[in-house]
Amino acid sequence: MKHRLAVAYDAESSSPIEIITAVGELCDLIWVVDSSQSLGPMSALLPRLGTMVDLAGLAPEDAVAAVARATPGGIVAFTDSRLPTASMIAAGLGLRFNRPEVTRLFLDKHEQRSALREAGVVVPEFVAIPPRASPEAISALAGAVAFPAVLKPVRGSGSRDTYHVDSADRLVQILATALAEPAGAGEEYLLEEYLPDLETGAQPAFGDYVSVESVVAGAAPRHLAVTGKFPLEAPYRETGNFMPSLLAPDAEAAVTALAGQALAALGVECGCFHTEIKLTPAGPRIIEVNARVGGGGIEDIFVMSYGESLRRVAALAALGLPVPSDIVSRHDGIAYQLFVQPPVTAYRLTRIDGLGEVGGLAGVVDVTVNCRVGDAVDWRRGSQGYVVTIRGSVADRDALQRVRTRIQELLVLEYA
Repeated sequence: MKHRLAVAYDAESSSPIEIITAVGELCDLIWVVDSSQSLGPMSALLPRLGTMVDLAGLAPEDAVAAVARATPGGIVAFTDSRLPTASMIAAGLGLRFNRPEVTRLFLDKHEQRSALREAGVVVPEFVAIPPRASPEAISALAGAVAFPAVLKPVRGSGSRDTYHVDSADRLVQILATALAEPAGAGEEYLLEEYLPDLETGAQPAFGDYVSVESVVAGAAPRHLAVTGKFPLEAPYRETGNFMPSLLAPDAEAAVTALAGQALAALGVECGCFHTEIKLTPAGPRIIEVNARVGGGGIEDIFVMSYGESLRRVAALAALGLPVPSDIVSRHDGIAYQLFVQPPVTAYRLTRIDGLGEVGGLAGVVDVTVNCRVGDAVDWRRGSQGYVVTIRGSVADRDALQRVRTRIQELLVLEYA
């Protein structure tokens, strides 16, 4: 008899087919949804892929009872937006997950920063800016943070609406615009000091930050991989990931130690975690910690590199099943996923050429188009606003740099 795993699901989650592919041989799935939030075509597909439990309009105790009738042995969420639901259900049914008070730390950047600092983890200076703050209040709050600084929504993800800010005057200007728009009018923002770059000068081939992919299924976290990054696109949009990270062993040990320190500080109990860390002249520093499998194609390149799925690892942890002890790299080269982001000045894609040529390059496995000609683009969507993604595998660091350069030469993108 298969195990039964509940998946707190919405339209922002991994696709149901991706989830089924990762865990379908391990367990039967219970899709926990809220139909008052649009699921699009997934509303018809999910019942064919498992049991669907709709929580729309239910009080918390009734929601817990509804899921209980489906008899799950564990619960997971693959997107930030469904973490609270998963945590509430787990607490009500005694399933393995992070408690609601711990889960909250992964949804509120201000609370997470505060918890890390209180536990002795070094973080930049930061301050929360409440919704509808006056220019005078914004200027006063900004006095707690040195410039340059980073401005981001307290409850944002994927670098959505994230700004580089050089002065208090510029901060007031940005917020006056953002808070005047319906989408941002009721939003709280976090202002934090910019973490210094490891190197200055010419644009580097690779980013000066990494992420640590970890699982907690017992007393201590296991760090499964360190993910390297390509340089950010302005202001803070990701352009891709690769494994292995290319860090020296001592540097990799330092970032995994810091990730472990951060997870302990936040009181994590169960699940997969994605910890972003910047490499600064003073040593590695936490950017943020996420209580889920990392996005940005990390699942894809982890499968290529390790022959294992992070989604499956998350399911094993949630069900209380042993996580394989032999998750080690089975790939001699470097697996990568590149994202092509639109310029900050662009508002519409008007031309895209060179896809066939890119797809024919040695070292390219897959090319996926996320936008069609005529589609609107907006840098404020953050890292999820990419136009094209390219996935592949190369032999070494030099080959990775060459294939990225060649892709940039062959792709022709024009915007209005």
